[in-house]
Amino acid sequence: MTLLDDMLPVAFEARAIAGELGFRQHTVEIIEEYFDVDSDDSAFAGSSRTPIVEDAGQSPKVSWKKADDVGFGNAMENIVEVGPITPAFVGGGTDLTTLMGDLARGQVRNLWITGPKVPDGARYRILDVKADRALRYMITAQSEGEALKGL
Repeated sequence: MTLLDDMLPVAFEARAIAGELGFRQHTVEIIEEYFDVDSDDSAFAGSSRTPIVEDAGQSPKVSWKKADDVGFGNAMENIVEVGPITPAFVGGGTDLTTLMGDLARGQVRNLWITGPKVPDGARYRILDVKADRALRYMITAQSEGEALKGL
């Protein structure tokens, strides 16, 4: 076993503590939607949801960029960061392919976040998945309405 193999379960358990204490109030799910691209209207064909959780089913940290960052032009509007998310290991974690695996033709992957800030839930377009650290993944996403303004 490597040091990484020893540390991942510890990180997985430690990241759940904030949720168990009531500090992680937002749930995060990966939504994969499938469209029939062979039809004339690209009709919706189905979807699947995969929750992103740490130990004991606790959600990862969800934080919105501060208004000051947006006001000074240092960030786009309505940006959310999710993580740290523990990478997959024997016994838990999240597989990187769940977050950023190859998409098939007609397939879209987004986040669905529900909690006090978005009580009815909201769809967020994934902008970036950072997987450059051994003990964590981070997701940057933007509310779908804001993301579509730039298209």
